[in-house]
Amino acid sequence: MEPAKGLKEAIPAPISAAQPPKIVQDMKMETFDQNFSTTNDNIDSILRYLRESRILSDTTYDELAKRVNEISESTDVAFAYDALASDLTDDPMIGGPGSRGYVQTKQGTMVILAVRASEAILTGSITVSVLKNGVSNGFTVSLLPTDEDPTYAFNRVDPGTYNYAAGDILSTTVTTSAGLTPTVDIDVSLGLVHG
Repeated sequence: MEPAKGLKEAIPAPISAAQPPKIVQDMKMETFDQNFSTTNDNIDSILRYLRESRILSDTTYDELAKRVNEISESTDVAFAYDALASDLTDDPMIGGPGSRGYVQTKQGTMVILAVRASEAILTGSITVSVLKNGVSNGFTVSLLPTDEDPTYAFNRVDPGTYNYAAGDILSTTVTTSAGLTPTVDIDVSLGLVHG
């Protein structure tokens, strides 16, 4: 049996769950004892089928509840910078209370960093960096005029690459090259998975 979507292994089905009990009706029986015995066998067969079906449904429910409880909570935190000038170095972006960032209430991992400019950049570059407790952790994304879409870029990493703990403050800075044109506004999203 193949496992259901999202399950690592199939839940074994009871032997008789695949087929309902076969009810035996022998109209040729003449004695009460024989009829009673056949009826008793039918009832036992039905009870066995219902018991095994109940075990299957209980097992399925328990497995589903376990999987739902294992689902991680994900969220995005937003940052912004208006009228981005050229030749900036690690300038704090607005996000959370001012530019201080967001205090995390749970431990987790950073999985995506995305930047969008208000219009396509023609020259220069924009690089956004993530800081954990005021120190760059190496998670960056750059927007270049040679990108397929020079208004949008993202960097997706495997969970566990950049982690944080409850109480850590996550913030971002922006660096621009000399000769960045035009002057743009940028919005940034940092994708987090808690748990």
